[in-house]
Amino acid sequence: MKNKQKNKSFIYIILTLLLLVVTVLGGRGFSSAFADTARYTKVMDDLQLDETFNENDFPDDSSDYSIKVIQIAESVDGDLFVYTYQPSQKSRYIVATSVNMSLSETVNGTRLYDLELLSSSGVFCKYLVKDYSVTNKEIRYYNISTIYRPFDRHIDETTDNENTKNEIAYAVGQLWTVKTVDGPVIYEMTATEVLKITSQMIGFRRYDDGFQWSGTKSCDAHFLLFNCDHKIDYLISADISFYTQSYKALAGSNTEYGSKIPQTAYLRYDDEVSNDGGGWFGKKERWQRMASTTEFMKDTQLTEEETEVFKNYDWVLNFYESEYACEAGGKDVLISALLPFGFIWTIVNSCTTTGTIVSDVTLLRLEFNCNGEIYNIGVVGDKQTGSGKPTNSPADIGFFAYIWNCLKNFFTGKANFIESVVAITVIAVVVVVILLAIKFILFIKKAVS
Repeated sequence: MKNKQKNKSFIYIILTLLLLVVTVLGGRGFSSAFADTARYTKVMDDLQLDETFNENDFPDDSSDYSIKVIQIAESVDGDLFVYTYQPSQKSRYIVATSVNMSLSETVNGTRLYDLELLSSSGVFCKYLVKDYSVTNKEIRYYNISTIYRPFDRHIDETTDNENTKNEIAYAVGQLWTVKTVDGPVIYEMTATEVLKITSQMIGFRRYDDGFQWSGTKSCDAHFLLFNCDHKIDYLISADISFYTQSYKALAGSNTEYGSKIPQTAYLRYDDEVSNDGGGWFGKKERWQRMASTTEFMKDTQLTEEETEVFKNYDWVLNFYESEYACEAGGKDVLISALLPFGFIWTIVNSCTTTGTIVSDVTLLRLEFNCNGEIYNIGVVGDKQTGSGKPTNSPADIGFFAYIWNCLKNFFTGKANFIESVVAITVIAVVVVVILLAIKFILFIKKAVS
């Protein structure tokens, strides 16, 4: 009797699974692989559920390092899977890192979703979209613009502008519509237009905020210069993804770093930005969030070296500002004046700087006007990090900032000949002032006594 009950239970389980597969595969507007409740099924098991899938349509190509999205699937557990064709996978193992995806018909609200590799077989891979759960809406959208993989120095070209490529972007341009209406799940895919970045540069300009009680401060204005494969008359809005990481460079010791924090900047054409410029000898300047490089160069005083760089690009996006501080302020001046050899403390303290590193910058979405028509489309652009040096030289960011920079470089062994001369001159002046101050104090003391 017990055996009969066990057999019946087993039969019910088999029938339930068959019904589930038939429900998923039947009545769909577009053939789609489906991942069942198992955590997790193999990539080939999923793809072969689609009767139209033919493995011979996806040849091995050791010279093609791209990643192509060929399918997506939702699971009954609320997971979203992305299936890829990676032609060179048999000869060079590549793992995708993330996708640029919006959950609507438009690319508004697009963001980066990390991917986790679950299964691979030959040129096919199955990824889990992390930090996402399928909603219970009847109609769900997955608007995928781009997929990324790590930069590989053996197969990828480096930049020619002292930037570092972090990840390589590949166009997807697929709007997936998933419908759950009257039972069966229907998958439909529509091709979408994307914009390709043909060249770009990440950098920052350092604007002098002046000498303050706590030190010499500046504003690091981070920008993205780019050219693309689409004609643009003027920019309207954009979304940029990047990471920030605080740092403190201590004199005579290693640099301390904070955690990397993911950020997204939302830019509009009518946004204007400025530095503080409120300290002694500080200068307040203004610039636009989005502009053509021609406009930016007209409104901003660039160095000759910067001009040579900027004129190679059509557009500039000023997406983030951070504070750079050299911790030598009024307190250090008092130490120099009141304590014997206090100037040494002041100079050493001037070598302590704090700031923010901006890295892994990528343009996600761009809205612009072309021939009177408004385009709002996803962007295919590599993740890239700048050189870490301001594009304008220290001499262009204020007198005191330059002096402290010369002293800092001198005592850390990084000064060139001119900076060394400036540093030695300043030290000599300070020593003379201190000697005169001591002589004056002794004279007053003698006169009083």
